[in-house]
Amino acid sequence: MKRRILMSYRYQEDVVKPLAEFFGISTEELIEILIKRLDMAGLEALHPRMIQAKRECLERKIEIELNLCTISDFLSLISPEEKEKILKEIGRMIDEGRSYEEIIREGKKLILEILRGES
Repeated sequence: MKRRILMSYRYQEDVVKPLAEFFGISTEELIEILIKRLDMAGLEALHPRMIQAKRECLERKIEIELNLCTISDFLSLISPEEKEKILKEIGRMIDEGRSYEEIIREGKKLILEILRGES
């Protein structure tokens, strides 16, 4: 049963192939690892968790690229509320399917607008 779940198209495309490629191993070896390490509930939750992880990791990567931690948390150049506004806008752009480069470019513009008092 576990193997059948992992062989489904959705799991193959969104979980198995990307992880196997990341680790530099065959999909079959990764499947064996997942079968050994996860119970049925963990296996069934694997796909939605992977989708959620991709988004959250992308948001963190963008936050780091925009130096929001430094600008807000350490230098206090923008308030926590302004940081939250920027993060909401980033989330909206991700939902729209914009490219990483475009999100970074637009995020920098938004930060500058806030710093200049234009927003």
